[in-house]
Amino acid sequence: MEDLALQTHLSSFEHVHSPLLSSVVHQSFARATLQLGCRPLERTEFIQQVRLYLLEHPKGLGENDADYARMWQSVLQGHVLAVEPLPEGPMIFLVRSRLRQSFVDWRLRYQRDTWTFQGITSVHQFPWYRHSWLAWSSAVAAVLIAGWVGFAVAPRGTNLNRITASQWAQQHGYVLEPVSLATALPKTLAQITGPTASVNPVVQTPSSSVTNSKGSSGTTKAGTKFLAQVPQALSFQLQMGMSLHDMSLFLAAHHLVPSAVWFDMQLKNTGADKDVHPGTYVFHTHMTTSQLIQVIRSGPKP
Repeated sequence: MEDLALQTHLSSFEHVHSPLLSSVVHQSFARATLQLGCRPLERTEFIQQVRLYLLEHPKGLGENDADYARMWQSVLQGHVLAVEPLPEGPMIFLVRSRLRQSFVDWRLRYQRDTWTFQGITSVHQFPWYRHSWLAWSSAVAAVLIAGWVGFAVAPRGTNLNRITASQWAQQHGYVLEPVSLATALPKTLAQITGPTASVNPVVQTPSSSVTNSKGSSGTTKAGTKFLAQVPQALSFQLQMGMSLHDMSLFLAAHHLVPSAVWFDMQLKNTGADKDVHPGTYVFHTHMTTSQLIQVIRSGPKP
């Protein structure tokens, strides 16, 4: 007898964990019944049984035909929580649907092409913070507020140009040292405009003439282009009591960096702001950010 009971229990366990029944879990009730080959749940029979149940066990879900029709539609769209086969043949469907602002758990029995409503096992409210539109709206609002606050508290750089650079330097106690063009020109310029250079002459101008090997006056395209690209030296005097931000303002005023705040961040990220000594720092136009940082790392000129 014990072996027979154990065999019966194991066969029932295998039946309950049928892959076919497990495949419809979390699907809509209408789709699950179609997959299992069950007869569709008729609207009329469902409303009749639900009306009688709610008269004996009022849940506050509705009292007229429109409310009952809404319940039937919600069950069809609800998802299956579990399908439990009984030993005598029928199947029990546990379905959860959303009705207005509540979740309703329904218990339905199916046997021999007949649906029987067995009751409502649970009714609980839908939390307001679970609304998807509210979650998206809150996220967008948080991003907008954070961006507005960041813009409001961000420091503003001084809007300077090359014309007012000297005036700005005088107001802030900086010293601009003039650099001779002759000392700044590399040796390659002499090779370009020297007596052995072979170039095509262009239209002469009194202010930009050079002497070629034949003694005639003229300019070269390569020489003119090179003169426009010659780097200019810019000297900055970092005095005692001044901050590194003053140097960033100086570089921003000469258009070597996009902004002083941005260059401050680059110095901090690379660690170049940790050991800076007062003195004279010489920069050149057309320097890259890494080259500017290297000048600061190397320290002031002796």
